[in-house]
Amino acid sequence: MVKIDKTLDVRGLAGPRTSALTIQTLEAMHDGQVLRVIADDRKSRNAIPLMCETCGHRILELKQEAGTVTFTIQK
Repeated sequence: MVKIDKTLDVRGLAGPRTSALTIQTLEAMHDGQVLRVIADDRKSRNAIPLMCETCGHRILELKQEAGTVTFTIQK
């Protein structure tokens, strides 16, 4: 089981705001820490993994259920 250092709930937000808040939160964290992001914007399903790939963060887990996507990201 992975230790989650911080959780970011961006349900209700749409578009680039979801990715921007994720990036902001990750920047404030230390290398190796883990962030859980909970989103319900359909575009974040593709945008957040792309942002992680671009910035060098690692997606440890991605779960989809009932219109919600949960990402577990290691900085």
